[in-house]
Amino acid sequence: MDAVTSTSGLGIALKVCVEKGKASVAILQKELGVGFEDANIILGWMEQNGYLTPAKGNRPRYLLNLAYETVAFWNAEDELKRQNQGDELFEEALKICVEMKRASTSVIQRRLGIGYGRAAAILDMMEREGFIGQADGARPRPVLSRAYQFVNDSPNTKQEHSNDYGQTAPTTYSHLDSYKILGVEVGASREAITSAYRKMAQMYHPDKVASLAPEFKELAERKMKEINAAYTALCK
Repeated sequence: MDAVTSTSGLGIALKVCVEKGKASVAILQKELGVGFEDANIILGWMEQNGYLTPAKGNRPRYLLNLAYETVAFWNAEDELKRQNQGDELFEEALKICVEMKRASTSVIQRRLGIGYGRAAAILDMMEREGFIGQADGARPRPVLSRAYQFVNDSPNTKQEHSNDYGQTAPTTYSHLDSYKILGVEVGASREAITSAYRKMAQMYHPDKVASLAPEFKELAERKMKEINAAYTALCK
């Protein structure tokens, strides 16, 4: 696990197979664009490291628990990094930009009472998320249609949702958060949302993280509640 990271080629391949629930040469060729020989090398690495069942002809091979646990560990690490990099004023700042029909550090500073550095960091996050345009000197940045769609369709909801995995998650989420949490495009179909939910729920299910350290199991539990709440907000 130490030698292979979540962003390395092998790590990405493992994540793809976990998402699909199985592994095969065809899956790796289609999803990663690798050749036949490289795909077989990757499958051999997965088997040697205890992630994959032995080959049986040309049939797809199934993943072992260690594969799910490893990807859950990586996802937990990524989530910790995301939480540390986020800003609790992001959504409020976005609403201000939509209201003003422009995005600038001075507006964010004045309305939220924060410093220049923090305001600039929030705008950079908005740009990365596709909510505002690029900087053009000292001019305010344009607010893009995606920002209006998110904010106009984002009344906060507080609900309690029980799902197929037996988890109950009372919490508050807006559509702004929910699409990002489930990793689906804005306006995705109910089918796409449900499919994304089930894939994420499978990765963070208690059975998949049972052997991880306590702090990662706790994070997985919080993530599962977050996924449940996001699913409820989009499918109510």
